[in-house]
Amino acid sequence: MRERLPPLFSLQAFEAAARLGNFSRAAAELHLTPGAISRQVRQLEEWCGQTLFERVGNAMRLTAEGRELLARLGGPLAALHEAVYPEPQEARTTLQVATLG
Repeated sequence: MRERLPPLFSLQAFEAAARLGNFSRAAAELHLTPGAISRQVRQLEEWCGQTLFERVGNAMRLTAEGRELLARLGGPLAALHEAVYPEPQEARTTLQVATLG
């Protein structure tokens, strides 16, 4: 068993690309370039020792290993996001109105 985890950023890039269906949309969501997403996914593939996407020209689709990883990542990444960015509580603002005259 590996002691270290893969880079979180690579996991986020993979999850976004898999969920959105391409590197360009993932890049837009994460405010990066498609090349940066591609590099992060390639780094994750090297870390895992598995191909996560089949690439044919500009098209791509998840491999069986990619689908399995995506299924395992969804909950933990969402939980991490919620822990870091909790939903804002309802704003409680009081409006005071004064009239003159």
